[in-house]
Amino acid sequence: MITTRQYNGKDTAKQRRMICGSTASIFLIAAFATTAAYECPNGCTCPSSENAAFDCQRLNSPDARTLFTDLKQFASLRRLSIRRSNLRTLMTLPNLPQLQYLDLSFNHIDTIMTYGSFPNVKELNLQNNHLRVLRRDEFTTFPNVETLNLESNRIHTIDWETFRLFKLTRLYLGSNAIQLISEHMFRFTPNLQYLDMSGNRLTEVHSSNFFFSQQLKQIDLSANQLSRLEYDSFAPLYHLEMLDLSNNNFTAVPGPQLRQLAGLRSLNMSANPIEILSQGDFLGVSLEEIVITSRKPQTHLRPATFCGRPQMRRC
Repeated sequence: MITTRQYNGKDTAKQRRMICGSTASIFLIAAFATTAAYECPNGCTCPSSENAAFDCQRLNSPDARTLFTDLKQFASLRRLSIRRSNLRTLMTLPNLPQLQYLDLSFNHIDTIMTYGSFPNVKELNLQNNHLRVLRRDEFTTFPNVETLNLESNRIHTIDWETFRLFKLTRLYLGSNAIQLISEHMFRFTPNLQYLDMSGNRLTEVHSSNFFFSQQLKQIDLSANQLSRLEYDSFAPLYHLEMLDLSNNNFTAVPGPQLRQLAGLRSLNMSANPIEILSQGDFLGVSLEEIVITSRKPQTHLRPATFCGRPQMRRC
């Protein structure tokens, strides 16, 4: 019996040593795997020690494919930038449920369709890509976007209800080839406050264009082909504070249309072929800032007709 107990004791001690050794090995393997999993991807910089942000530029095709595969391991990623990397599609971009900021600017992307889901992205930057047509429900995988930058693409067509983005507050559509604003374009952007459509090919604006976006405070329509405004072009926009109509084809200030904008504080009509200004152009308008120059050398601009107004801060 004594011999048996001694044997069992030795055996138990040996088993304990084996278990401890195995456990230590498991911990080492897990630690190594964790370290390997959190290595910064090739071609990227990772300013956060917890790898919550990746900034990637000029990736070649193999590195880009590897990155899209590796991203599946980073479910807690908050910020992702992949710029100047010749990306053409987002179809293989994996789900990133915690992502809040996504910058894919300066690539060759021609469609935003993706199988991934990005419910927490607040800012999406797609400027300087190859987008031409924005289809209905194009942004359904980014339902909570607040700032959307689509500047400097080749957009000429925007399907109705493309922007089904109820939380969107800032939309950049400048430097594209858009010729008209459909009455349903902003139907589901009730919280839109800033709209940039400068550098397009717009020839007219109607009140129905903004009927569903009555929270707009700033609109930039500069560098288009506008020559006149319908009487009620901005009728629903009671909160509009800044309007930029510079570099268009106006020959006169659209005074009656401006009088509907009770909250308008800043107006830019510089670089239009305006021929003459009169005091009545700004009657009933509570402007604090006016910027007006003309492309026509024979224009008669009389600053005294509006610069003497008591509320004017700059003209």
